[in-house]
Amino acid sequence: MDKNKLKRLLPVKLIDFSPANKRYYKDLHRFITAPCGRRSRKTLIGTRKMLIDRGRGALMLPGYAYFFAAPTRQQAKKIFWEKLKRDTKLFWAKPPLETELIIFLLNGSQLQVVGLEKAERIEGQTDPPVKGIMITEMGNVKPDMWSEHIRPILSDNKGFAIIEGTPEGRNHYFKMASYAAGGILPETKPMEGAYAENPDDPEWSYHSWWSSDVLPKNEIDSAKRTLDPRSFEQEYEAGFVSYEGNL
Repeated sequence: MDKNKLKRLLPVKLIDFSPANKRYYKDLHRFITAPCGRRSRKTLIGTRKMLIDRGRGALMLPGYAYFFAAPTRQQAKKIFWEKLKRDTKLFWAKPPLETELIIFLLNGSQLQVVGLEKAERIEGQTDPPVKGIMITEMGNVKPDMWSEHIRPILSDNKGFAIIEGTPEGRNHYFKMASYAAGGILPETKPMEGAYAENPDDPEWSYHSWWSSDVLPKNEIDSAKRTLDPRSFEQEYEAGFVSYEGNL
């Protein structure tokens, strides 16, 4: 189906994008990292990309499986399930499986919401084969989940991944984001955000922007008054803060 027609049929319209939002939305790198501030549209935009990205989204490409994942099944269901059903209802082949959290699309592709506390929930998927996975709150996912379980299942069909979340200190997600940016995280600027690619591995890209690009100023000011500086920087400015010492 034509991408512009799909946009018109999807119930939630994405408007008032900042330059950083637009860049993220249009990015077609195979592996996209997006450590961004709280309530800054990273999950909303990433979910839409999973559905209609040119040539690889679930509504664009028939016969594949797409995972929407969070650290736990409960989190994943809360974040994705009702919104995915709302956004895809016109494209259902049959009613979703509420117990398994699977949506069946008319084109033969499937959307499945999963928790990453158990690797077997995503391993062994061959029918339909896996094409894409979106992971939210990557900083809270087990450190070895990407390298030992998720990355391998994307090899058979050159699958892609959107890996986002708010930073959780200088942990495995910091290392992944740094790799995507080519070793050094770029400076984040108001509205412009930050963007980088890995020059030695062109499949990877890095995006980041602040909550203040999206949320009202009075909400940002309120959070700044009530949080300690490090917590505010981590949660609202997407800073990879080290609580043992300096950044």
